[in-house]
Amino acid sequence: MVDRFGTDPQHLLAMPVRLFWSMAGVIERLEAAQNLSLFDVMSVAQAGDAEIKNKFREALRQRLGHTSRVEKPRSSGADIMAALVELEG
Repeated sequence: MVDRFGTDPQHLLAMPVRLFWSMAGVIERLEAAQNLSLFDVMSVAQAGDAEIKNKFREALRQRLGHTSRVEKPRSSGADIMAALVELEG
């Protein structure tokens, strides 16, 4: 159970009981969600229909969202100063 919480046993023992059980419930839900996702992946992999696989792949990509943003490189002094002004708000 300690590995699920990502902490050492002393922190678990010092935790309030309600917090412990609340976290345990969340962990169970996360594991269930992961298992359900694996089940979906296995089901789609066995389906054999290319259209179903493509739809599932696209749905996963939408769930991932954008993980990075690409901006135009700023190399001139004016560009750098404009970026600083943007950051200061």
